[in-house]
Amino acid sequence: MNEKILITGGSGFVGRNIIEVLLKQRPSAQLYNLSRTALPEKRVSHIPCEDAATFDFNDIKEEFHHIIHTLALSNEAYCKDLSYAEKVNIDFTKKLLTFSSQQKN
Repeated sequence: MNEKILITGGSGFVGRNIIEVLLKQRPSAQLYNLSRTALPEKRVSHIPCEDAATFDFNDIKEEFHHIIHTLALSNEAYCKDLSYAEKVNIDFTKKLLTFSSQQKN
C-alpha cells in the first residue's frame, strides 16, 4: 500500500525526528511536511505553511492515511502574544481535526 502521511511541523525538532523514523520504517510511504521549511529528502513533499494562524486546509487536495501533528509555538518568545499563540496552537489544531474528519481513510 502506498501510504500518504501528513506531518505538521515536520521541519521542527520533533517532526524532523518522526520523519527520520518514518523514512526508515515505512519505505513505501509518501510523506508530506506541512511547515515553513522544505526538507531535502526525496520522499518528503513540502506543503508550504508560512503562517499556521491563517493556514487554509481547503487548499490541500491530497487524501492522507495518517496525520501526525507536531506544529506548535513552544518557545516562550513566540508565545508572548497570547492571541497569536492561541491561533496557532489551538485554532490550527481545531482546523486540522476538521480536515482529518473529512479524510476518506
